[in-house]
Amino acid sequence: MGGRAGRGGSAPSWQGLRESHTVPGPGAPGRGRGPTPDAVLALPEPARRMTALPVTSLYAALSGLLLLALSLLVIRARLAARVALGLGEDVRLLRASRAQGNFTEYAPLTLLLLLLLEAAGSGPALLHLLGGLALAGRVLHAIGISREPETLILRQAGMALTFAVLGLAAPLLLLRLAAG
Repeated sequence: MGGRAGRGGSAPSWQGLRESHTVPGPGAPGRGRGPTPDAVLALPEPARRMTALPVTSLYAALSGLLLLALSLLVIRARLAARVALGLGEDVRLLRASRAQGNFTEYAPLTLLLLLLLEAAGSGPALLHLLGGLALAGRVLHAIGISREPETLILRQAGMALTFAVLGLAAPLLLLRLAAG
């Protein structure tokens, strides 16, 4: 079932699914009726070995979950304010929208810097420090800006952590580039 996918790439081979991944059919001992859920989600052997960028992958996944949560808060605020487009006059909707928007403004570059540092061979301790600070900063900022009245100290702490990560990660990447 291999084959070509896109330009020059090949599709993953699913030939590694064994008979043990099938569910016996009714009245047909030993005969399968298709793959089990585990087999469907199973990846080919090369893909089973986690990505070569495990730290960035972790923080990208956590950031994705945070963005999902922030997006759901915007939807909830839209429903409560009965505003389908724009912000109306509702302060809670404005705050939820800005928490989500601010996240989308800073998280991608932070993750990109983390990815490039990891690809350049930076150690996991440094990467987890930067990723953890960035994620904590985004969570603190979101909590601080979302509340009415605003919790300014959380918003400021979140921005300080975010700026610290950007202020450390960008020069570290430049240093790695200069070192060759």
